[in-house]
Parts: sequence; C-alpha cells; structure tokens
Amino acid sequence: MAILNNSTYVDRTKAITLIPFKPNLISALGLFGEETSNADSITFDERESRLVVLDDHLRNTDKKNGVDASEYKTHLLPIPHYPMEGTITVKQLKGIRNFDTDVEQAIEGAVAEELEKQSEQHDNTLEYLQANMLCKGVLATTNFGTIDMFSEFGVTKKTSEIDFSATASMESQFRALTNQIKKTYGGRLRGYVMLCGADFFDAFVSQEGIKEGYLVAGQNSPLRNELGEVANGYVSFQYGNITLVQYDDVFNVKGSSVQPLADDEAVLLPRGSLGNVFFGPVSKLSGVGASGAKRFASSYRDPKDRYVETESEQNTLVVLQEIASVFYLTIKA
Repeated sequence: MAILNNSTYVDRTKAITLIPFKPNLISALGLFGEETSNADSITFDERESRLVVLDDHLRNTDKKNGVDASEYKTHLLPIPHYPMEGTITVKQLKGIRNFDTDVEQAIEGAVAEELEKQSEQHDNTLEYLQANMLCKGVLATTNFGTIDMFSEFGVTKKTSEIDFSATASMESQFRALTNQIKKTYGGRLRGYVMLCGADFFDAFVSQEGIKEGYLVAGQNSPLRNELGEVANGYVSFQYGNITLVQYDDVFNVKGSSVQPLADDEAVLLPRGSLGNVFFGPVSKLSGVGASGAKRFASSYRDPKDRYVETESEQNTLVVLQEIASVFYLTIKA
C-alpha cells in the first residue's frame, strides 16, 4: 500500500501561486528583492558594494578598471515558518449553490475559496514582516529568537530629533540627514521615502512654508501616480526629493493590534534596494533538498469523507541589509 493516497492528499502549491498577489504600501514600494533558499536557514555574504565612477584609460591597452578585493562577512539566520490551515466540512459545502448536482466540483470550489482567503493572510503577513523590519530593525519571533539587524550587521541605530519650532529650518535639518544617507547607501538612489506617524506628519505639514505647498498640492502626490490604488489609502506629500507618507497601518498579531510605527515617530529611507526577502522550502518530506518558494499549499481529504483540510505556509525572512542608511526620527520636545 502506498504511503500517500493521491485521492486524499493533493498538492495545491501551483493553485495558490496563481492567486494574484495583493500588495500593500511597503510591498508595493519595491524596497526588498526576493531570493529563495533550499534550507531552513540562510547563509549570505556581506561585502562593500558601493557604486564608484570608473577611471578613463587609453583604448586598446591592458589597463582596465577592476574591483578591489574586499573581505566577505558571512551571516547565518533562520527562516521563520508561518503556517495556517482551514477545514471544510459538510455543513459548509451544503451552503454552496449546485452542491447537490456536482459534489466534487463544489469541493474544488470550496478549496479554491479557502486558498484565496489563506493567500490574503499570507500577503498581510509578508507586509507586516517588511513594515516591522523597516520601522524597528528588529523582529521578535516566538520560536526563532529575535532577529536584530543592528547587532547582525554591527550598526548603531541612527536617530535624530526633528525640531518643529517656529525658528527651525526643515530644509537644513533634512538636507543634513539625506547627506548622511548618501554617504552610507551603496546603491542607486531614487530619492527618499519618509514613513510618518500621524502626529509627526501633521507637525511636518503644519510648518510655515510647507503648509501652503501641502494645501496647494492636495493629494496629487507622485506616489499615487506611481502605485495607483495601493496608495489611495494613504495621505502623502512630496517635499523636494522626499516622499512623505502618513503611515498608520495596524496589524492583528496574536489577537492584539500592533502598529509598527508610533504616531510621534518617522522613518527616513533611501528609495532603492534596502535588502532581500528570503523564502525557504516547504516543511514537508517533499521539501528536503527542494528549492524555496513564496508559499506552498496542499489539501487532505479525510478517508471517511467527513472534511477536507486545506493547509498553506510561507517560510519567510526579511533582511534589511542597508540598516546603516535608515534614520529613526522623533519630535523634539
């Protein structure tokens, strides 16, 4: 007798990957690349990768520009596991139209609907992981310890108090901050994004000289033109080369409401690649030695035909490699 009965166990990974990804703001900004791993942890190398200007040389000579040798720093981090499941019972199926005419089709429809629900939960979880890493630089997990980007990369958290008094200059304060980011960020800059808590955002756009521009611009933000409907749920404003976004998203974490960014805080980021999201392999026997993917799914039909269990999982680690180029801001008392 086979260990797996194909009539009871069905791999639904292809089905769940075909469900359109529904990004929220952080995912839509494209700050993180994506990589896969064939293990439950990742090992990656860190080295100096700043962009430089090449020197000119005479044509048809042996002298060429090269890449200076640099020491690699190796990091080893676990990939947390985020599973979920749902059970489809006879009672649920009886509520489906045409249940009596085609039971198997009704079951497949119910499984597809369950996968869509679970996919949306995974999208929300990925958004939270990225948002929490950007806003805090640290992720505390239940079973995989605390993943701390500051200690991992040996970086001191960069903080600054913003003076919103009548005599303070917003331009000089933020020019100083962006100049520091330019010196540490190794990639190609496309401006800056500042995620602001509600109080911080209000304090900023209430400043003389800024208030008028904000009122004139209204909600005609370049961010809305770029991200479309994803940006419709956020108030944003373009200040020079900085895109301000009032970011007050709240996530349900273990039954409690968690807001990654406090109302009186802000995070100033370079607009560019800040790190990677690593996806690990499925946590089943078939995942041994297999490559990772964004998510996996399967269904199991009870041999006594009483229910269908639908399972899905993502194995995800967000790494903020450019943590040294992120400023954490507060309102000066």
